[in-house]
Amino acid sequence: MGTFRWKRWTFYVVKNERGICYVDVKKPDFPAIFSQEQVMGDIAAFLDYLHGVKQEIPVSLSIEGGTPFQQKVWQALLSIPYGATASYSEVARFIGMPNGVRAVGSAIGKNPILMAIPCHRVVGKDGSLRGFRSGIDLKRELLLLEKNRE
Repeated sequence: MGTFRWKRWTFYVVKNERGICYVDVKKPDFPAIFSQEQVMGDIAAFLDYLHGVKQEIPVSLSIEGGTPFQQKVWQALLSIPYGATASYSEVARFIGMPNGVRAVGSAIGKNPILMAIPCHRVVGKDGSLRGFRSGIDLKRELLLLEKNRE
C-alpha cells in the first residue's frame, strides 16, 4: 500500500497484480499486496492529475470487485469527460435504467478507485453537490481543480 498527500487529505493507494484496485482517503480494511515503493509510479500519476499536469490518470485499473451492476455504473463513470459533470439520473439513463437513480447513487458510493473512476463528476440534477463518501469538501476541490484546468 502507498500513501500520498494533497492539500489536507491523505490518500491510500492499493495495487494488486492487475493494477490499482483502491484509492480513497479512508484506510482500506484489506491487506496490501505491494509496498509504497512498488506503487510510486502510480502515485506519481495521481499527483500529476491533482497538480493539473495531466487531465487523465494513466494507470492500470483492477475494477474487479463489486456486483455486475456496480461494475456497469463504474464503467459509465469513465465516460464522463474531464471538467464535465453528469447527474445521477443521466448516469441511470446512460446505463439503460432511467428509474434506477437510487441504485446508481448507491453503486457510485461504492466506487473503490477515487479520481481514476471519476465519481466526483456526478452531481444532483440541479447541479448541487450530493453524496461523496470521502466528503463533499474533497468533491468540491476535485471539481474546482478540473474546472480551472480545462
